[in-house]
Amino acid sequence: MTDYPPSHFQDWTPIVPHDCDKFNKKWATDEKFEQLGRTFARFLQNSASHLTEGFDLQGPLGGGTIKLGNSGLILKGNSAHLQRGSYSYKRFVRIGADGYHPNALQIFIECYTGGTQFDNRARDDTDTLYKRVGFPIPKGNFGIFIGMSALLDSSSKGEKNWRMLARDLDTKFIQNDFDLVDNLVDSSSDWALEFTGDPKQFRIVRTSRVSRLRVKLPNQSLDADDWSQSRIEEGLEYLVSIFAKHFADFSRS
Repeated sequence: MTDYPPSHFQDWTPIVPHDCDKFNKKWATDEKFEQLGRTFARFLQNSASHLTEGFDLQGPLGGGTIKLGNSGLILKGNSAHLQRGSYSYKRFVRIGADGYHPNALQIFIECYTGGTQFDNRARDDTDTLYKRVGFPIPKGNFGIFIGMSALLDSSSKGEKNWRMLARDLDTKFIQNDFDLVDNLVDSSSDWALEFTGDPKQFRIVRTSRVSRLRVKLPNQSLDADDWSQSRIEEGLEYLVSIFAKHFADFSRS
Protein backbone atom coordinates (compact mmCIF):
# COMPACT_ATOMS: atom_id res chain seq x y z
CA MET A 1 0.00 0.00 0.00
CA THR A 2 1.37 3.38 -1.01
CA ASP A 3 1.58 6.15 1.56
CA TYR A 4 1.06 9.70 0.33
CA PRO A 5 2.73 12.84 1.76
CA PRO A 6 0.75 15.99 2.65
CA SER A 7 2.08 17.74 -0.46
CA HIS A 8 0.18 15.22 -2.58
CA PHE A 9 -3.12 16.74 -1.40
CA GLN A 10 -2.54 20.40 -2.24
CA ASP A 11 -5.39 22.24 -4.00
CA TRP A 12 -7.91 19.55 -3.04
CA THR A 13 -10.72 21.16 -1.07
CA PRO A 14 -14.48 20.52 -0.86
CA ILE A 15 -16.78 23.35 -1.92
CA VAL A 16 -18.72 23.00 1.37
CA PRO A 17 -15.97 22.22 3.94
CA HIS A 18 -18.17 22.03 7.05
CA ASP A 19 -21.04 19.71 6.09
CA CYS A 20 -22.15 16.99 3.68
CA ASP A 21 -23.43 18.45 0.45
CA LYS A 22 -24.09 17.51 -3.17
CA PHE A 23 -21.51 20.13 -4.22
CA ASN A 24 -18.76 18.05 -2.61
CA LYS A 25 -19.13 15.24 -5.16
CA LYS A 26 -16.01 16.17 -7.14
CA TRP A 27 -13.89 16.32 -3.98
CA ALA A 28 -15.20 13.14 -2.39
CA THR A 29 -15.00 11.06 -5.59
CA ASP A 30 -11.49 12.21 -6.46
CA GLU A 31 -8.87 9.45 -6.11
CA LYS A 32 -7.26 11.51 -3.34
CA PHE A 33 -10.18 10.69 -1.02
CA GLU A 34 -9.17 7.03 -1.17
CA GLN A 35 -5.46 7.83 -1.05
CA LEU A 36 -5.78 9.93 2.10
CA GLY A 37 -7.88 7.24 3.73
CA ARG A 38 -5.32 4.57 2.89
CA THR A 39 -2.55 6.74 4.33
CA PHE A 40 -4.44 7.19 7.61
CA ALA A 41 -5.32 3.48 7.64
CA ARG A 42 -1.62 2.70 7.42
CA PHE A 43 -0.89 4.97 10.40
CA LEU A 44 -3.52 3.15 12.45
CA GLN A 45 -2.45 -0.31 11.32
CA ASN A 46 1.21 0.43 12.00
CA SER A 47 0.41 1.71 15.48
CA ALA A 48 -1.40 -1.56 16.24
CA SER A 49 1.10 -3.86 14.49
CA HIS A 50 2.02 -5.52 17.78
CA LEU A 51 -1.59 -6.72 18.02
CA THR A 52 -2.32 -7.61 14.39
CA GLU A 53 -0.09 -10.69 14.14
CA GLY A 54 1.81 -9.66 11.02
CA PHE A 55 -1.30 -8.59 9.12
CA ASP A 56 -0.38 -6.42 6.12
CA LEU A 57 -3.04 -4.00 4.94
CA GLN A 58 -3.37 -4.26 1.16
CA GLY A 59 -5.78 -3.01 -1.47
CA PRO A 60 -8.35 -0.20 -1.33
CA LEU A 61 -9.90 1.00 1.90
CA GLY A 62 -13.24 1.86 0.34
CA GLY A 63 -16.16 2.33 2.70
CA GLY A 64 -16.24 -1.21 4.06
CA THR A 65 -14.95 -2.83 7.22
CA ILE A 66 -11.61 -4.64 7.22
CA LYS A 67 -10.70 -7.23 9.86
CA LEU A 68 -7.07 -6.86 10.93
CA GLY A 69 -6.14 -10.52 10.86
CA ASN A 70 -7.07 -12.43 14.00
CA SER A 71 -6.43 -9.47 16.28
CA GLY A 72 -10.08 -8.79 17.03
CA LEU A 73 -9.63 -5.27 15.65
CA ILE A 74 -11.50 -3.82 12.69
CA LEU A 75 -10.62 -0.90 10.43
CA LYS A 76 -13.15 1.31 8.68
CA GLY A 77 -13.16 4.58 6.72
CA ASN A 78 -16.07 6.92 6.12
CA SER A 79 -17.88 6.67 2.80
CA ALA A 80 -17.61 9.39 0.18
CA HIS A 81 -21.30 9.26 -0.70
CA LEU A 82 -24.04 9.64 1.87
CA GLN A 83 -27.79 9.34 1.56
CA ARG A 84 -29.92 11.91 -0.24
CA GLY A 85 -27.20 12.59 -2.83
CA SER A 86 -24.80 14.35 -0.47
CA TYR A 87 -21.05 13.84 -0.30
CA SER A 88 -18.54 13.97 2.53
CA TYR A 89 -16.45 16.99 3.52
CA LYS A 90 -13.87 15.22 5.71
CA ARG A 91 -11.80 12.04 5.83
CA PHE A 92 -12.35 9.75 8.78
CA VAL A 93 -10.66 6.41 9.52
CA ARG A 94 -11.03 4.37 12.69
CA ILE A 95 -10.02 1.18 14.50
CA GLY A 96 -12.61 -0.56 16.63
CA ALA A 97 -13.47 -3.85 18.34
CA ASP A 98 -14.91 -6.59 16.15
CA GLY A 99 -18.47 -7.17 17.37
CA TYR A 100 -19.12 -3.55 18.26
CA HIS A 101 -20.35 -1.08 15.66
CA PRO A 102 -17.39 1.09 14.52
CA ASN A 103 -19.22 4.23 15.64
CA ALA A 104 -19.88 2.75 19.08
CA LEU A 105 -16.26 2.14 20.04
CA GLN A 106 -13.36 3.60 18.10
CA ILE A 107 -9.87 5.07 17.98
CA PHE A 108 -10.11 7.60 15.18
CA ILE A 109 -8.30 9.93 12.81
CA GLU A 110 -10.48 12.77 11.52
CA CYS A 111 -9.17 15.25 8.96
CA TYR A 112 -10.51 18.60 7.71
CA THR A 113 -9.21 20.72 4.87
CA GLY A 114 -7.84 24.25 5.09
CA GLY A 115 -10.45 26.98 5.47
CA THR A 116 -12.88 24.84 7.50
CA GLN A 117 -14.38 27.06 10.19
CA PHE A 118 -16.32 24.37 12.07
CA ASP A 119 -18.00 20.99 11.70
CA ASN A 120 -21.72 21.50 11.28
CA ARG A 121 -22.72 17.83 11.29
CA ALA A 122 -23.45 16.74 14.86
CA ARG A 123 -23.92 12.98 15.12
CA ASP A 124 -24.45 12.85 18.88
CA ASP A 125 -25.84 15.29 21.43
CA THR A 126 -22.43 15.55 23.11
CA ASP A 127 -20.78 16.84 19.90
CA THR A 128 -21.80 20.35 20.93
CA LEU A 129 -19.62 20.04 24.05
CA TYR A 130 -16.50 20.13 21.91
CA LYS A 131 -17.16 23.86 21.42
CA ARG A 132 -15.28 23.93 18.10
CA VAL A 133 -12.01 22.88 19.73
CA GLY A 134 -9.24 23.06 17.11
CA PHE A 135 -11.10 25.24 14.60
CA PRO A 136 -10.73 27.10 12.30
CA ILE A 137 -8.27 25.24 10.07
CA PRO A 138 -5.79 27.59 8.34
CA LYS A 139 -5.67 27.47 4.56
CA GLY A 140 -2.82 25.44 3.15
CA ASN A 141 -3.07 22.97 6.03
CA PHE A 142 -4.85 19.83 7.13
CA GLY A 143 -6.51 19.99 10.53
CA ILE A 144 -6.21 16.51 12.02
CA PHE A 145 -7.91 15.23 15.16
CA ILE A 146 -7.30 11.92 16.90
CA GLY A 147 -9.11 10.38 19.81
CA MET A 148 -11.24 7.65 21.30
CA SER A 149 -15.01 7.56 21.45
CA ALA A 150 -17.29 5.11 23.27
CA LEU A 151 -21.08 5.46 23.00
CA LEU A 152 -22.84 3.22 25.47
CA ASP A 153 -26.32 4.25 24.39
CA SER A 154 -27.97 6.40 21.71
CA SER A 155 -28.65 10.09 21.99
CA SER A 156 -31.63 11.85 20.47
CA LYS A 157 -29.53 12.34 17.31
CA GLY A 158 -27.74 8.99 17.32
CA GLU A 159 -28.63 5.85 15.40
CA LYS A 160 -29.49 2.89 17.60
CA ASN A 161 -27.06 0.50 15.91
CA TRP A 162 -24.16 2.86 16.74
CA ARG A 163 -24.42 2.24 20.48
CA MET A 164 -22.44 -0.37 22.42
CA LEU A 165 -25.71 -1.67 23.88
CA ALA A 166 -26.78 -2.78 20.41
CA ARG A 167 -24.35 -5.71 20.68
CA ASP A 168 -25.89 -9.11 21.42
CA LEU A 169 -24.33 -9.54 24.85
CA ASP A 170 -25.56 -9.37 28.41
CA THR A 171 -25.92 -5.72 29.40
CA LYS A 172 -23.60 -6.08 32.39
CA PHE A 173 -20.71 -7.20 30.16
CA ILE A 174 -21.18 -4.25 27.85
CA GLN A 175 -21.38 -1.90 30.82
CA ASN A 176 -18.14 -3.37 32.16
CA ASP A 177 -16.43 -2.72 28.80
CA PHE A 178 -17.67 0.86 28.83
CA ASP A 179 -16.61 1.45 32.43
CA LEU A 180 -13.09 0.17 31.73
CA VAL A 181 -12.74 2.50 28.75
CA ASP A 182 -14.22 5.40 30.69
CA ASN A 183 -11.64 4.99 33.45
CA LEU A 184 -8.88 5.07 30.83
CA VAL A 185 -10.33 8.24 29.31
CA ASP A 186 -10.43 9.85 32.73
CA SER A 187 -6.77 9.03 33.30
CA SER A 188 -5.76 10.37 29.85
CA SER A 189 -6.17 14.05 30.72
CA ASP A 190 -2.60 14.39 31.98
CA TRP A 191 -1.22 12.89 28.77
CA ALA A 192 -3.44 15.10 26.59
CA LEU A 193 -2.29 18.25 28.37
CA GLU A 194 1.37 17.26 28.17
CA PHE A 195 1.04 16.24 24.52
CA THR A 196 -0.75 19.39 23.33
CA GLY A 197 0.68 21.87 25.85
CA ASP A 198 -2.65 23.70 25.62
CA PRO A 199 -5.92 22.78 27.40
CA LYS A 200 -7.80 24.44 24.54
CA GLN A 201 -6.55 21.83 22.05
CA PHE A 202 -8.22 18.79 23.56
CA ARG A 203 -11.53 17.90 25.12
CA ILE A 204 -12.70 15.05 27.33
CA VAL A 205 -16.44 14.40 27.56
CA ARG A 206 -17.69 11.87 30.09
CA THR A 207 -21.30 11.11 31.00
CA SER A 208 -23.16 7.95 31.98
CA ARG A 209 -23.78 7.42 28.25
CA VAL A 210 -20.55 8.48 26.50
CA SER A 211 -16.83 8.58 27.14
CA ARG A 212 -14.82 10.57 24.60
CA LEU A 213 -11.33 11.99 24.17
CA ARG A 214 -10.66 14.34 21.26
CA VAL A 215 -7.25 15.87 20.55
CA LYS A 216 -6.38 18.47 17.92
CA LEU A 217 -2.96 17.77 16.43
CA PRO A 218 -0.66 20.57 15.27
CA ASN A 219 -1.76 21.86 11.87
CA GLN A 220 -0.12 19.91 9.05
CA SER A 221 1.21 22.07 6.23
CA LEU A 222 0.44 20.80 2.74
CA ASP A 223 3.86 22.02 1.62
CA ALA A 224 5.47 19.23 3.65
CA ASP A 225 6.79 15.94 2.32
CA ASP A 226 6.00 14.02 5.51
CA TRP A 227 3.47 14.03 8.35
CA SER A 228 5.83 14.77 11.23
CA GLN A 229 4.52 18.30 11.78
CA SER A 230 1.17 16.86 12.91
CA ARG A 231 2.80 14.43 15.38
CA ILE A 232 0.21 11.89 14.30
CA GLU A 233 2.35 8.83 14.91
CA GLU A 234 3.26 9.98 18.42
CA GLY A 235 -0.36 10.66 19.30
CA LEU A 236 -1.62 7.34 17.93
CA GLU A 237 1.11 5.47 19.77
CA TYR A 238 -0.42 6.57 23.07
CA LEU A 239 -4.04 5.95 22.09
CA VAL A 240 -3.38 2.49 20.72
CA SER A 241 -1.19 1.49 23.65
CA ILE A 242 -3.91 2.51 26.10
CA PHE A 243 -7.10 1.35 24.35
CA ALA A 244 -6.47 -1.13 21.51
CA LYS A 245 -5.51 -4.16 23.62
CA HIS A 246 -8.80 -3.81 25.47
CA PHE A 247 -10.67 -3.44 22.17
CA ALA A 248 -9.14 -6.74 21.06
CA ASP A 249 -10.14 -8.39 24.34
CA PHE A 250 -13.70 -7.05 24.05
CA SER A 251 -14.08 -8.62 20.60
CA ARG A 252 -13.26 -12.05 22.04
CA SER A 253 -15.67 -11.80 24.98
